[in-house]
Amino acid sequence: MRPRESLLHAAENGCESMKQFFTLLKIDFDESIVVTQGKKKVKINKLTTCLSECLQEINLQEHEQLWENVQNICVDCLQEFANCVSDEDGNKLQKNETFSAVIAFFENISFLALAALRCEISTVPVGLLSVVLILHGSILDFGNHSSRLAKNICTVCIEWWERNLINKEEVVLNVLIYLLNDVLGAGLSAKAFSTSSTKLNEIFKIQKALTQFDFSDGIAINANQDIEYVQELKQLLVASFVHPAFLKAMNGRKFLAHVMLLHEDLMKAVHRNIVCNVTSPSKSKHFEAYGNIYYLAWNLAEEEFKDKVEDFCIQDVMFKAIHAHHEGESATIFVAYRSMLNAIVCHKGVLQVSHMVTRLYAPIIWRSLKAVNAMVRSNAANLLFDAFPLREPSDALGQDRDELLQRQFSTFEELLMDTHPQIRTIAVFGICKVLNLYWDVIPAQVIAVLARNLYTNLAFDCSSIHVRVAVCKGTVILLGNPCSHPLLQRLLPVIGPCLHDTSEKVRVEMANVLIAIKQTTTILFWDVCPIKNILAQLEVENKTGTSKLVSILSSSYLPSNQPVQNWVERCVKFYAENPTAARKFYLHAQNQLTAMEAGEFIFMISMFVFNHVAKSLQENVEETDEESTGNAETATITDNLEAIAGLLETICIVWMAFSKKVKSVSQRQSGKQDKSTDNSRELTKRVLINLPRMIHICFKKFNDERNLNALMQLSSCLEPGSMPIFSNKVLPKLESLPDGSSSAYYSMLIRCLIKWRWPQQILDLIYNWLLPATQQDKGNKENEAKSNKNTRRVSTRVEKKKEKSKSVKFTVVEKEPRPHQALRYLATLLDDDEIMLTLLANNGYNKTFNNISACLQNYVLELMSCIEGKKCTLQNCDNSMLYQAFDLQFKLLIHIYYAATRDDHNSTCETAFEASYALQKLKSLIEMLQVDLIGQLKLSAQFMENHNASSLSVTLNSSIVASQNRSDILSQLTSIKECLNVGIPAMINLVKSGIPVAENILSFLTAFTETGIKTVDYAGHIGELLHQLFEWFILYVWSNNEKAQHESKSFNKNENEDTLLQIFDDVMIALMMYSRKNPDGFHELFRSQVRSHLRACVQILFQFCENLTKQVYDAIATKFISAILADIGHHASASEFRVCDKINDLPQFGACFLPVICGTSPQCAKVCRTIIPSLFEQDADAETKQIAHKPTIILLHALVKDGKNQNAARKCLAEIQENHEEMAKAAESLSLAMLA
Repeated sequence: MRPRESLLHAAENGCESMKQFFTLLKIDFDESIVVTQGKKKVKINKLTTCLSECLQEINLQEHEQLWENVQNICVDCLQEFANCVSDEDGNKLQKNETFSAVIAFFENISFLALAALRCEISTVPVGLLSVVLILHGSILDFGNHSSRLAKNICTVCIEWWERNLINKEEVVLNVLIYLLNDVLGAGLSAKAFSTSSTKLNEIFKIQKALTQFDFSDGIAINANQDIEYVQELKQLLVASFVHPAFLKAMNGRKFLAHVMLLHEDLMKAVHRNIVCNVTSPSKSKHFEAYGNIYYLAWNLAEEEFKDKVEDFCIQDVMFKAIHAHHEGESATIFVAYRSMLNAIVCHKGVLQVSHMVTRLYAPIIWRSLKAVNAMVRSNAANLLFDAFPLREPSDALGQDRDELLQRQFSTFEELLMDTHPQIRTIAVFGICKVLNLYWDVIPAQVIAVLARNLYTNLAFDCSSIHVRVAVCKGTVILLGNPCSHPLLQRLLPVIGPCLHDTSEKVRVEMANVLIAIKQTTTILFWDVCPIKNILAQLEVENKTGTSKLVSILSSSYLPSNQPVQNWVERCVKFYAENPTAARKFYLHAQNQLTAMEAGEFIFMISMFVFNHVAKSLQENVEETDEESTGNAETATITDNLEAIAGLLETICIVWMAFSKKVKSVSQRQSGKQDKSTDNSRELTKRVLINLPRMIHICFKKFNDERNLNALMQLSSCLEPGSMPIFSNKVLPKLESLPDGSSSAYYSMLIRCLIKWRWPQQILDLIYNWLLPATQQDKGNKENEAKSNKNTRRVSTRVEKKKEKSKSVKFTVVEKEPRPHQALRYLATLLDDDEIMLTLLANNGYNKTFNNISACLQNYVLELMSCIEGKKCTLQNCDNSMLYQAFDLQFKLLIHIYYAATRDDHNSTCETAFEASYALQKLKSLIEMLQVDLIGQLKLSAQFMENHNASSLSVTLNSSIVASQNRSDILSQLTSIKECLNVGIPAMINLVKSGIPVAENILSFLTAFTETGIKTVDYAGHIGELLHQLFEWFILYVWSNNEKAQHESKSFNKNENEDTLLQIFDDVMIALMMYSRKNPDGFHELFRSQVRSHLRACVQILFQFCENLTKQVYDAIATKFISAILADIGHHASASEFRVCDKINDLPQFGACFLPVICGTSPQCAKVCRTIIPSLFEQDADAETKQIAHKPTIILLHALVKDGKNQNAARKCLAEIQENHEEMAKAAESLSLAMLA
């Protein structure tokens, strides 16, 4: 049976026959074929094509019968679909095979309907209309279960609308609702946007169908339409105005503009939704799209509707923009409104748009520019510059147009002279942009007046940095217009001093002006700012400004259009004029050079230096009296040590860039052989040959520190084999340097050895000098045996009488220990973290470092013995060496521990042992400080106290003995002080480094502060150490809260917390007592050493006081307030101390400590609401509370008058007086009853 007969037969026999018909076709729903339509190739569904061929063979009568039968089948299937979706009680049922079969059937019917539409039947069968209406009515239900079926129904309905068939207005409502729901419900991914774009195009095809609905009250023009569906459509349309899919696509914005013109009520609803979205905290970035939509709506609207768009939308946005806040979180609101208006104003080239903008701004902007509120004036100024020029309509009188233009120019001048700096800044930017765009049409007189104000007044506005910055930035904008160059050529030299402005921002922007001037052909930057001024600023400029100045000068000292020989000549002159500026220039300009340019520059400088130094040496040997002109020039260059040192430093600077770039070029072109690679290799070879020659001859000529430093840096960059004479002398030179030699000189030699990868020699030298000094208890034989190994040959010839012949005699010279020089060399290594990381990364040096550490430990033990009063047993050793060894032992052990435990280190048994060894040594040092130093400090202090008490009742002889003992004790106290000056900063570094010795340090601090001796002398160090310990404590508590279990050696939180609080309490008491004895000295001590560390402690504790440190912070704050109250009470009882309106008028202790604990508004509120009331809730005796009443009133009064949170203090004072009668009496006695 042919497909035509099969289709008609299946339609007559019902649903099952239709299902069998579609099954026999064996065509998948998604299968497509490509056909050519005109010049385009499009995909058409294969099932639709097959069905179209069948329907084309059917006549009109058969069409009527076919669609009537299909209509009946669809009604039955809809009932079956309803039964599958829910039961009689309305409960949802699970999907089954029947449900899937129904969905598949309707999908086939949708393809059949689409095929019928594309057959272009002359008369649409009534049954076909009914089937399409059934599909349209069910699309929202089908869409919840099959998106493909809903998509097919949408295609059928849209096709029906586009073909303008009967009752087309009845087949679009649900389609619009479904498509809008689908787009609004899609995500924000790229795939979702692609799908939404397709649906937007379908919506755009039927957008005219929206005109048939009345969106004012929901009553549709067509009585068959459901009011609820129309209202739902209205809500979806309003919601679509804030969806990115509509705002990003051009068709989406056109659709939204069309929606705005449907009804006045709908337009107002849309505008309210847009305003709500703009003012919401969401980070929407589609403000310009809103302005574009408003412009499209205004452009598409008819004359009668344009007024409504202008009044309800555009002018309302103008008003809201002018009155929008632009500070804090509301700053984006003005930016959003401004972006919306700019999307409209950008079309001001169209006269109708320009006239519309002028008309809408007229009743708003001129009044706002005169407003008292500076925010309104600044917003209005921004919008005026964006909209310039405001123009009257063409039918207005010429005089009116001129007056409006002059009014704008006069406003510009007034804005430049506004009292608010922000408005002046806006005016500068806006005027420069206006002049750049409209220079040709603005009268020359107006330009002259505005430019004169800019460059003679505002460029030197001392009240605002931003105004001066704006002038410089505006100048860069003006330079973009060539017509402005003649006037700027005369005016810009006036702002040349801005390059030396006190503000970095102004200097940087002025440098940008000079860079912009370099791009012009009519203005020379050295006419604006002389070269000598630029060099003077370069000498003192920081990094950001220096890079700008280097860009300005690069073409002068590194001209790319001239040979490299000229670069060298200019380099010599540069260093002769300003060596500091020259050094900074080449340091920043090296990155601008290519590898070949850098290599050629290095080679030419080295040749230049070599030739001139060689000539100078030759002339010195010949001792010529007469000099030619050329020789005079040579002598001048070589005698100028600054110039030669500058050239050598330039080689060092450029060498770093050259080596990196050559290495990167080699890596990129590895395996490739081309001309550039050969040239690079040849240039590198020439440089490496010439540099050693130059270095060798310069060592003969120069011996000043700067030239030697540059030469040694260059030498360290080269292989030692290329300079055998110098490299063989470095280590002997270090061995022979006297003890008083310059640290800069031997530091250069040491760094040279390290870069040559010869660290073992310097380490052995240090060890060999330290070891003999620490082994004095060995016998003379061992010493002689060691000294015999270190002998040198002396060519002393003697005659022997027996053999009558000449022989060689050896004179034994002992190699004496030089511990002082060894410690200086070791300090050079330990103070350079990069060197120590490099050395300790190599396990081969660990043994030597451990040996050195053992030697230093002997010095530490000797120091402790000296403090105990024993005689020094080490040779060539003084106290300064012992202190230095003590310090170096701490530093060395820290380096060893850090190197063994760092993250990038491979963990092995050896590294674990090294870390354990270093940690144990550090703990022993801290314990030594605690036991030996603190114990000796107590004994010395006790002796001095007893001596002072009995000094009046002693004989002459006993007085002499006592005087000697006193001198010894003073010497011991001095030694203890020096040890503490070394030990406490070392402990700070230990805690900062994260080395687990915090508990040992707590134990030391407890012992030290309990003595009360010398606590004030180390208040700054102790404060910093407490800050680091509190950070460690917080981190440890947090880590324990995060972990489910503790480490093997658990941390006792309560014990360490109590220890910290006790130390803090002891320090507070010591400082309080010192403040009473010496108020001025206490103030200076607190300001310079204590305040910053205590404030850091309080801030970090307050930051975590809600979860981790609540008890600790409350305890610290309570100690603060209690100490302050006690000090106020002491002064109040000692004198007639009255209330203070300023915190600084409190006693010195309280005036210093109160701003620490109440430094911010939240901290002040915490103290007033929690800490102070808690003092009166504690179980203190009545006498103690009575004593605290008066100081509390004085303290709270100071906080009420001068605190960070005066409301909290006032409330606290009122509550305390209300709850405690004694407080009210105290307040009344202090004449503070008005505060109750």
